[in-house]
Amino acid sequence: MKYISTALLLIAFTACKKSVTQDTAYQEQNETTEQEVPATTLLNDIWVLETISNTPIDKSIYNELPYVEFHINENRVMGYSGCNNFNGTFSANDAKGIEVKQLMSTKKACIPPVNESEFLQLLQSSDNFDIREGKLFLYQEKDINLIFKKVD
Repeated sequence: MKYISTALLLIAFTACKKSVTQDTAYQEQNETTEQEVPATTLLNDIWVLETISNTPIDKSIYNELPYVEFHINENRVMGYSGCNNFNGTFSANDAKGIEVKQLMSTKKACIPPVNESEFLQLLQSSDNFDIREGKLFLYQEKDINLIFKKVD
């Protein structure tokens, strides 16, 4: 009887220890996956334009939708503005500040109503950003300039 009691006690102790170890491992894993990814890391992607100056874009006027592509490691920005390709530089920080500058664009003749100049001007005048639910919001102060959807 003494051996059976000792064996049961040992089994119970081992089971409790294993449960604590599994709970600790689960907690450590969740802490790692729940840590916030730096905002600039999330910016490093391809984003297709959805809204310009609080107006949804009319997809029927575009052969290809305007998009922007940020390359964090090179501080390069490139994209397509609805008729022409563009590229330039940018800087961003994890406090969600952004500055797009030195944009250069090809010079194809564009058929209205594509308004590339407004798109490029709003892109360059944006000074902060937010990323949530697969969308990139570019702001000038507190006003939304452009909204993009993540595609890559």
